[in-house]
Amino acid sequence: MMKKNKKEQLPSIYVSEVKDNSDGSCTVTFDTNKAFDELYKKEKGRKRVSNKGLGNYVLELIRKGLAKEDGYDLKTLTNFPNDLC
Repeated sequence: MMKKNKKEQLPSIYVSEVKDNSDGSCTVTFDTNKAFDELYKKEKGRKRVSNKGLGNYVLELIRKGLAKEDGYDLKTLTNFPNDLC
């Protein structure tokens, strides 16, 4: 049996682009790993992952982090670990 890398086991979101829109909003382009997709399906009771569903879920998590709801919080990274780059 092969051991999985710890980094692969954690649900992760990789933000690849944040683009400002002329209306004051922004568009965020991101990728997720398999562990995040599985977490999304479990949390939302879904059988499949969709771009729209994932986008709404990520937005929900960000809003909860900003409001510090349900144990979520957002913090600024000051020393970004090299193994996550």
